[in-house]
Amino acid sequence: MYKNMLSGYPIQILSSFIVSLGILSFGLGHLWVAPAVPKLLNNDGNGDDTPVQISEDEGSWIASMELITLPISSLSTIFLANHFGTKNVLVFGPAPLVISWILIYFAQNVWYFFIARILVGLSEALFYNCGPVYIGEISDPKIRGVMLFLIPVFFNTGGLLSYYFAYVLSIRTFALLSIIPGVLYFVLFIGMPHSPYYFIIHKKYKDAESTLRFLRGKDYKEGELKLLQEAVETEMQNKVNIKTVLSNQSYRVSFGIVLMTMSFQQLCGSTAVASYLHYIINESYVTHNTETVALIVGIITVCGSLTSTFWIDRKGRRPLILVSLTASGILMLLLAVWFTLKDHGFDLRSYDWLLGTILCVYQFFVNFGIINMSFVLAGELFSTNTKNYGTSTALIGYGVFGFITNKIFLFINSALGMSYNFYGFSFFSFLGVLLFYIYLPETRQKTLVEIQEMLQQKKKKLPKMEMKVVNNESVK
Repeated sequence: MYKNMLSGYPIQILSSFIVSLGILSFGLGHLWVAPAVPKLLNNDGNGDDTPVQISEDEGSWIASMELITLPISSLSTIFLANHFGTKNVLVFGPAPLVISWILIYFAQNVWYFFIARILVGLSEALFYNCGPVYIGEISDPKIRGVMLFLIPVFFNTGGLLSYYFAYVLSIRTFALLSIIPGVLYFVLFIGMPHSPYYFIIHKKYKDAESTLRFLRGKDYKEGELKLLQEAVETEMQNKVNIKTVLSNQSYRVSFGIVLMTMSFQQLCGSTAVASYLHYIINESYVTHNTETVALIVGIITVCGSLTSTFWIDRKGRRPLILVSLTASGILMLLLAVWFTLKDHGFDLRSYDWLLGTILCVYQFFVNFGIINMSFVLAGELFSTNTKNYGTSTALIGYGVFGFITNKIFLFINSALGMSYNFYGFSFFSFLGVLLFYIYLPETRQKTLVEIQEMLQQKKKKLPKMEMKVVNNESVK
């Protein structure tokens, strides 16, 4: 009975929303460092309900530990996803998060926080390796872009909740409350369907047909399963290793683009600014309450993600990324100039509203494009036999560059000044504009099979192919 009511778009949307609820629980943990690190730096054992006080160096490790674990945890996720399927792995995505909150609740020294952040990194690998793949495989091309955009929207919603409540609540109280979304996700997601790709890979064709009919509903077309089966089995016959990745056109392009997207997401400063938001506000001598400014920035961040959902399948992926990085370059340059003037003795307290505005507009645009697009492209560009390897490789780049930017942020601030961080983020943002303009293809409203056919075109140079695709899309 319920299957008839939910078949088609309803089950695709419901499954995507529940996966995104898991992402929200991760967002709470990921951006907890922004309000928590300043608290722990200034903690004298009496101001909060945790007895732990940390140094600035320990604070940078807490902010970075999650990211440096991604290379190892991502490779582990490949094994798990290949053997048990993306849905089965996603079911247990919140487990490391729940354990991390328990450790934070009972923390007696800084090592509790280090281990908790490592567990957050494991959960990040599970969700970001398997979440985009699962949603990409169950969603119809007409809504796939919007469904994939739910991931950053819910992630930023979790971040918004963390920005405010982790600041106004005690560390232990917030840790206890943050367990709830992960447990709720686990209960709800168990009943969601597997991807038809999972059943085809395991040669369970009746289950694949049943699931595909359920997911497509009245839009199911006879012969669709056969086409999907042929495409998947052809791809699965091609075993993936470094040699095949380097020798195959579509593999090189998809790996390169997603790795580049994940890397520039970090190099433009998105994670560093989000992780040290409260610290940046405190250092700028803004006269308004830190939690008020952080709350507004968090709300604008969610608005950026929501706005992009209305444009991604109307204008395409390329325009959103190019606009996003261009705005990031300009705004990071303005922020660098602000701190340069401050370091040279200029009194900017009368213009503190300007810094808050720059941070808000910056968060809007990076979430409007480059951050959200990482998840969309990871769910679209990889073929069936490379999805798990591809997203894991991309997360390694995300983790390495994220660790570098987070770890050196406080060091650069102490050694050279806050402004040098933002000059660097501005430079890499403009470099990203150039590279994405040249190499990024358009995938709007294309099936996953059509995208692979596009990437496999070898006779035309990629930039020309991309321009043709964009022109075709604009004509439509």
